Amino acid sequence: MKKVLSFVVVVMILASFAVMPAMAEDTNLALGKSVIAESDYPGTNPSKEDLIFFSAAYLTDGENPIWDGVSQDVHLCWYAEAQTQDTDIKLTMDLGDVYALSKFVLSPSSFLDGQSFPSDFDILVSTDGNEWTKAGEVRDRSGAMSESMVFNTDKEARYVRIHITKMSPVHDAVFYYAGISEWEVYGGPVTAPETEPETEPNPGTNDQSFTWLVVAIAALVLASAAFVCMRNRKEADVF
Repeated sequence: MKKVLSFVVVVMILASFAVMPAMAEDTNLALGKSVIAESDYPGTNPSKEDLIFFSAAYLTDGENPIWDGVSQDVHLCWYAEAQTQDTDIKLTMDLGDVYALSKFVLSPSSFLDGQSFPSDFDILVSTDGNEWTKAGEVRDRSGAMSESMVFNTDKEARYVRIHITKMSPVHDAVFYYAGISEWEVYGGPVTAPETEPETEPNPGTNDQSFTWLVVAIAALVLASAAFVCMRNRKEADVF
């Protein structure tokens, strides 16, 4: 008997796991997506694409290579230049659909030990590409950098943007520079809101229940009466 009960318990536990909805793991939604780099700010090149080292496409290629300081064919990072440290550069990505986002990860480039990572920027999100909401910000960042920046969020969006307003302190005689190696956006499908169960009974439900109760009682009374009649008839036949 104990073995039977144990088997039943195990079967019930396995069945509960089978009917539980699978928890969708967050994935890097940005992988392979195109990024548009643009700026109207005077003297600004929002994306240097003329060298093998730099391209906006490297932001979402899933790679964060380490430069050895010598190799000439390494796809390093996105890179921009501006004649002043104050600037206005927008890096915009279309995820292709609205997702429930969980976090953004921005990785510095090993080029110049991450010192070219932007000083001031905002992370913005939008469902339609018109109205934008801030999901993260950085101010007055400077110096070498090797660790990625992580920004947690709980917003829903299709479009994500990095809005850079100040380049890194790295500069030469002409330009200030800014660079990011990888841009990851994590999230999953938007979950539909649960609907509240109906609390109002359907019209006529109570009346039908009462009717069936009356019918059941009447049938029971008739059956009892028939049984009594048959028993009395048998007793009369005996005498």
